[in-house]
Amino acid sequence: MDGKNILILGGTGDAISIAEKLSQIENYKITTSLAGVTQKPRLPIGKAHIGGFGGREGLINFLEAKKINLIVDATHPFSTQIKENAMFASNKLTVPIIHFVRDPWKMEIGDKWHMVDNLPEASNKLRELSSTRKLKVFLTVGRKGLADFADILNSKFVIRSIEKPLALGGFSRAEWIEGRGPFSFDNELKLLQQEQIDIIVTKNSGGISGKAKLLAARTLGLPVIVVRQPPRPLGAKCNTIEGIVELSLKKVGEA
Repeated sequence: MDGKNILILGGTGDAISIAEKLSQIENYKITTSLAGVTQKPRLPIGKAHIGGFGGREGLINFLEAKKINLIVDATHPFSTQIKENAMFASNKLTVPIIHFVRDPWKMEIGDKWHMVDNLPEASNKLRELSSTRKLKVFLTVGRKGLADFADILNSKFVIRSIEKPLALGGFSRAEWIEGRGPFSFDNELKLLQQEQIDIIVTKNSGGISGKAKLLAARTLGLPVIVVRQPPRPLGAKCNTIEGIVELSLKKVGEA
């Protein structure tokens, strides 16, 4: 039996776990793509492709050159561009694709969420809430979303990331904390208390790793501005790593 070449579109801890599981399947050859945003990323089992592909055509060329038999989309729920490119390339080359999807967090008793559809709406909601008093904000929206909040002058921001974001320089009042998740409930509770956080702004990324800050916010009675997940991609999808393994066996077998 010829080996099967699997491309995992990564960028999340889930992609690392999926690569580990798929690498245990006989004749599966795993390549995981990483965006190259951080200088010292967590490297998965198998080969790693660091950096982008160069848009849709670049991805198509990569799939053809590497003779990819299956694409596993394990990108962040808000990484819509790479998902669109992957769907386009999959359709053009008839290479099957499966999506790992995280179930979104759901508001429960005790939560004080302000639900919005996108980052500009989140920014506007924060402006509204900070119009009457100064707020200290725990801003956890990823490096690309920081610019939407930089000109809010009546708030002081706490921003946590693996590496110091360049956009931090655009803020008049911001503090950077170095950190790589996942973070425990105790860790998040301690951070919110020590920093005297008034409100959190976050994306509804789903999954387990980022939920601890929401549980801590509930415990402290803090409001949270939550950006809803974008619509899920079309096609085969699963919300468990075990399910992704089963789907991969099925899809590769059909190819």
